Amino acid sequence: MFAKFRLKIALVFVDMFALSFSGLVGLCLRFNGWPEAPYIRTWGYYLLVGVPLYFVVYYYLGLYRHLWYYATASDLLTITGAVSIASISLYGIMHIGLRVDLLWSVLVIAWFINVLVVGGARFALRLRADLIKRSTMNGSKRTLILGAGDAGRILMEEIAKHPELDYKPIGFLDDDVQKVGLQVAGLPVLAKQDMLEETVLSHGASNIIIAMPSAPSAKVKDLVQCCAMLGIKPKLVPGLYRVLNGGFNLNSLREVQLEDLLSRPEIKTDCAGIVS
Repeated sequence: MFAKFRLKIALVFVDMFALSFSGLVGLCLRFNGWPEAPYIRTWGYYLLVGVPLYFVVYYYLGLYRHLWYYATASDLLTITGAVSIASISLYGIMHIGLRVDLLWSVLVIAWFINVLVVGGARFALRLRADLIKRSTMNGSKRTLILGAGDAGRILMEEIAKHPELDYKPIGFLDDDVQKVGLQVAGLPVLAKQDMLEETVLSHGASNIIIAMPSAPSAKVKDLVQCCAMLGIKPKLVPGLYRVLNGGFNLNSLREVQLEDLLSRPEIKTDCAGIVS
C-alpha cells in the first residue's frame, strides 16, 4: 500500500516538474535565449495557475489511479488528451481571466514536452515490468508458439506470470507474412508456419503450443501431423471467446483431441441404446 502511495507521489512530482520545466524551456526557445523580465513574470503566473490546474485535470482523468505496469497505446491517448485539456484550460484562464499574455507558441512547446515527460514516466514503468517478466522466462522448456495474434499475445503474458512452469518461449510462427520479422509481446515472429520443421530444428524447440483458437480443423490437423513427425505433442489453447474474455490461463492448455481435427464435433455412439 505504501509503495503505491510513493509511486503516486513520484508521478505527481515528475508531472509538476515537467510543467515547470516545459514552460521555461518554451520561453527560452521562443526568444532564442533567456526571456525578458515581463515574460519571466508570465512564467510565474503559468506556474501559479498551471500546477493546481494540471494536477486536478490529471487526477480526474485517471493519471494517478491507473496501473501503469500494463500501459497500452490507448493510455497514451488518455495522457495526450489530459495534457491537451489542461493546456487549453490554462491558456483560457490566463488570457481571459487574468489577461496575461501567454504566447501560443510557448504553450505548444510546453504541451509537447509535457506529453513526452508525463507519458515517458508512465511507459517507463511498463518497460520496467516487461524487463522483469522477461528475466523470469528462463525455463528449460524451449517453446514455439504457433499463431502471433491475440491468443498468442495473451499466452505470452500468462507464461511471464508463471515462471514456475518452466516455459522458455523462443518465438512465434505465423502465416501472416507481414508479421514475420516483427515482434509480438517482445517475442520475434521467426517465420511462416510452413517453416515449422526447420524452425524447431534450428532453435532446438521441445514444446509447441498452437495459439490459433479460430483456425480451421484442417489447418490444426496439418500442424499436429508435422509436430508428430518431429516427435512433439503440441498443446492447444481453448476457444477464442474464452481467450478474449479473460477465462484463459496456462491450466487451460490441453493436448489436441479428435474433435479438433474434424470439421464437426466428434460423434459419440450410444452403445447402451443400440443394445436395448
